[in-house]
This record gives sequence, C-alpha cells and structure tokens, in this order.
Amino acid sequence: MALPEEKLYAGVKLPIRDRRDTEYRINKELGFIGMLSMQSPELMSQIPSFMNLIVVEDSDVTGILTEDASAGGQFTVRSKPASTAVRNLLRESFAGIEVQGDVIREEECAKTVAFDVGGRERLLDFTPLPVDDRHLRIHPAYRQAKRDTFDQMSELTIIVPNDSPLGRSMQGL
Repeated sequence: MALPEEKLYAGVKLPIRDRRDTEYRINKELGFIGMLSMQSPELMSQIPSFMNLIVVEDSDVTGILTEDASAGGQFTVRSKPASTAVRNLLRESFAGIEVQGDVIREEECAKTVAFDVGGRERLLDFTPLPVDDRHLRIHPAYRQAKRDTFDQMSELTIIVPNDSPLGRSMQGL
C-alpha cells in the first residue's frame, strides 16, 4: 500500500558564521521540541516537521535547515501571540516540577513562538524559548531529549558544498 504523498518545503534559517552558536541553538531547540513530544504530544502538529544543522563545507557558515511553513510562499506567515490553549499545554508540561515563578515567558509567547499560517496556529520559533530556563534545566524529559540531540548531532548535520548554489547563497548572507 502506497503512502499518501505530502510535500514538505525546506528553508534555511539563520545562516551565521559561528558553528558553535548554531549547534548550541539547534541542540537547545531540539531538546525543547523533544521534551514537548513526550510531555505534550498534541502540540506536535504545530511545530516544524524537521530541523537539521546545515554546514557549508570548508567554511564557518552554518544554519538551520527547517520546514518552510509558507510552503514556498503559498501561505502567509504572520507572528501572533500564542493562544491560551498553547500556553496551558506548555504549563502542563511542567506540572509537578517545583520551581518558583511562572513557567511561561509571556513576552516571548506574545511575540516569537506562535505564527498564523493560513489560518492555522503553528509554533515555529523557539529562540528565545517560551519557557523560563529555570524550569527547563531541571525537567528530566528536557535533559534527556537534549542529550539525545547532542549524541545525534553529527548524524543530523547536512554538509553543503561551498561552491553549490546553496553554499554560495549562505556565504553571501
């Protein structure tokens, strides 16, 4: 039986010249996404389908290869405050962990995490994270997901030849 064909569009986010910064960011974001997949699986349809480290060969240029939520410009992507339902699911992921203060960074939930994509709420940007680091650092599921991500980082890295159109484009940004 053939699986239904679904197109996924890819885009490069944040090409920068410091691989350590990109590796740290992707490791932290994937750790957070991994934790959400265990604690709040109902959020999985709202996050990017994939995220990988991309490196331009023989250079310091790196980036994050991730799902293009606009599907190549077919959908308008607009920043929006995260819905109450999303904020509640984020809070519930931390139920039972004893840390002072609110789990949610309200300012980040209001401006960076959530996007309207063709009328559908998506969670697309996790830097800065929408939750307080004090809560995140002690969450066992986050620590495990971050370790798993770090262990798999070399397997997830995509290397692009520096003389390819994508490699030249990333170096020119």
